Amino acid sequence: MKLYLESVLSELPISLQDHHVAIVKYSEEVEIEFLLDEYSVSTEMAAHVNLMNHIGGNTNTRKVLDWAKTYMSEYRYNIFLGYHTQ
Repeated sequence: MKLYLESVLSELPISLQDHHVAIVKYSEEVEIEFLLDEYSVSTEMAAHVNLMNHIGGNTNTRKVLDWAKTYMSEYRYNIFLGYHTQ
């Protein structure tokens, strides 16, 4: 999975003006690796991905999708207001 993520990230123009990426891991609980405004350079993001650990357990897809929906709604609202979130 890490190699796949690193490959995808190397192809995206990551910057404050281009693509923003967040990575959230989940099993029974949601675990945030990093949020959308945390990295603006793909090499730094790839280094973080390389250090990530796998979490085991059951998967609670509904919980992570609910979290993502709430986070993205708040993120878009903050962008609308002119704020950047961390």
